[in-house]
Amino acid sequence: MKKKFNVLLVGFGYWGPILARNIQSNLHFNIHSICDSNSYNLSKAKNIYPNSICYSSFKESLENSKIDIVIISTPTNTHYKFTKMALLKKKHVLCEKPLSLKLKEVKFLISLSKKNKKFLFVDYPFIYSESVSFIKNIIAKKKLGKALIYESIREKAPYRKDTNVIWDLGIHDFSIIQYLTNLTPKKFNITLSRTKKNYKSDFATLNLFYKNDFSAFIKLNWASPIKIRLIKIYFEKGLLIYNENEDIYKISIYEKTSKGFKHQLPLVYFNETLQLFINYIGNTLLNNNLKDFNFNFSLNLTKTISKITKNE
Repeated sequence: MKKKFNVLLVGFGYWGPILARNIQSNLHFNIHSICDSNSYNLSKAKNIYPNSICYSSFKESLENSKIDIVIISTPTNTHYKFTKMALLKKKHVLCEKPLSLKLKEVKFLISLSKKNKKFLFVDYPFIYSESVSFIKNIIAKKKLGKALIYESIREKAPYRKDTNVIWDLGIHDFSIIQYLTNLTPKKFNITLSRTKKNYKSDFATLNLFYKNDFSAFIKLNWASPIKIRLIKIYFEKGLLIYNENEDIYKISIYEKTSKGFKHQLPLVYFNETLQLFINYIGNTLLNNNLKDFNFNFSLNLTKTISKITKNE
């Protein structure tokens, strides 16, 4: 029987329970421990996962020698500290995005994970989704010709005080574009707005310009009451639409013909994106091949967003 990896889940607020559900249903993992300094959150965790050990102290929870991987689902301003502590204890780490808002901290964490021969995963789940894999294949095989424009709208998400909407929602688009094209923007124009006191920018529009005549337009908004997750990619020979909110046909293609557009709804089998990501982590830990692990993905992503938001 394959080894099950013991998980210490840190943070059982908004995203933690969603992670926990996907971890517990995956054959690679066992939720060994849960840590949260909030007594109400910890009480919820105890009720749902009675066989897990619960801690209110992160430092204490790290002392358990049975832990294989620490999964961090806490506010952004704790990510660097908690990830560093876990890596120093020689644990594998999965950290919620962003890993850090500071490039030098991301560089240090990557160097520490390499030094201690431990994997450092960051939660960019969409690059593991079947939808985005399908799009990557369309681009690679040039089935619609050259990709020209990436357009995205992401609206509605919980407000956060420790970061802005680009680092929170926009990071998904940056990770998707980097995965699809392996490009970084050469020029950019951004507009940031704040509609709520005591928070950072909750509304943003970004125009990004890459080489090969490729560009992106991204609109981000925490304040909307309606959840929108919509991507359009314009090609030389048509348009591809990816609507994450659709239950069945998440991808729609309009291919140019001499008579207009031919509409296609490709049959793509969709599993829960987060489950695919968790499964990838399990397989990576089983194979234990650090040599081929892409540590630079988070590094390059942080470089790009840091440059764009340097005055925020």
